[in-house]
Amino acid sequence: LRPDQKAQITDADLLLISGFELTPALSALPGAVAVSEQAVPKPLRLTPVSDGQTTDHHDHSAEDHHGAGHDHGDYDPHVWHNPRQAAAMAAVIADQLGRIDPPASEAMQRRSRAMAEQLDRLDAWNRAQFDAIPRPWPALASSHRAFASLAQAYGLKELPLVDATSTSDALRPEGFR
Repeated sequence: LRPDQKAQITDADLLLISGFELTPALSALPGAVAVSEQAVPKPLRLTPVSDGQTTDHHDHSAEDHHGAGHDHGDYDPHVWHNPRQAAAMAAVIADQLGRIDPPASEAMQRRSRAMAEQLDRLDAWNRAQFDAIPRPWPALASSHRAFASLAQAYGLKELPLVDATSTSDALRPEGFR
């Protein structure tokens, strides 16, 4: 963050962040609320646990979508790929916004419920689309561990790809156990 951006954020009444170490620089700022962590308190673990130790689930190059050098930690921060979890996130956001603007709270709750209904329809549509694909389904292959929540929601097998530049422990054979 640029200093002027940090000053603006620091002065905000509310700072909604995803959580699960997706934006660690923001999590320590005053008023930060980790929406994903509140909405999905038990996310999918991406890394194996051995001897009480956990490992980073992946590394990225500078070209990746979140920027260089980030670390999501041991859990899948991409919980919004599951529409039901996205609806839970919308509810947390509505609650938080209602706290800073009580007169608008009921309208925000109505919008959150409408969003949940829309996401329920999306979930049903997704299920119908996946059910239309003959089984056994092929694995969902990706070079980024961003689809664990989606895979779990619809019974897909996620297959993170390993290439010459991968250094992630979660992409190693023991990460698939």
